[in-house]
Amino acid sequence: MTKLSSVIALVAGLSLATACKKKDAGGDQPAAGAAPAAPAAKPAEPAAGPPVDKKLAQVGVTISVPADAHIDEGKMDMGGIQATVSFDGMQNFFVSNVNESSDSLDTTIKHADAKEWKVQEKAPDGSTWKLEWTAPRMSDPSKMAFGVAVRSKVGAALYDCGSNGLEEAQATALLKICTSLK
Repeated sequence: MTKLSSVIALVAGLSLATACKKKDAGGDQPAAGAAPAAPAAKPAEPAAGPPVDKKLAQVGVTISVPADAHIDEGKMDMGGIQATVSFDGMQNFFVSNVNESSDSLDTTIKHADAKEWKVQEKAPDGSTWKLEWTAPRMSDPSKMAFGVAVRSKVGAALYDCGSNGLEEAQATALLKICTSLK
């Protein structure tokens, strides 16, 4: 299983588990005599606070994220180091160093299974890229989710940053964050 496939499976599983827990907790029917439940609130937009530079010491880059961002770095099973980053209004996204088991651009595009490409930019040599796309949600194929995959070069090293299953505002914010690596 490739890194992008693993990330897609992880995000989809977490989204589905969260959705199931919410449904179980709330039930489908209001109690007798109770007012119907209000429509589901729109997901929170990513925090609008000014970004700060945070060093991902193990990965080896600095990223601009909100000050309250939670970062967890560790070794990946496939080799290399990955940081899982999240903050209010943004689900987990991942920053990792590129190694021999990392997906190529063609594999990343294939695994995105995009319905529509919002951004599809690549360096002439194909070593770096910036992608944003829509694809059917795994939990509800009638709805669209956004994905972001960015490969950046910092110094002589290459880094991947991205996630799937995002709302549009999250994808826009993540694309900006992923291009902030230095």
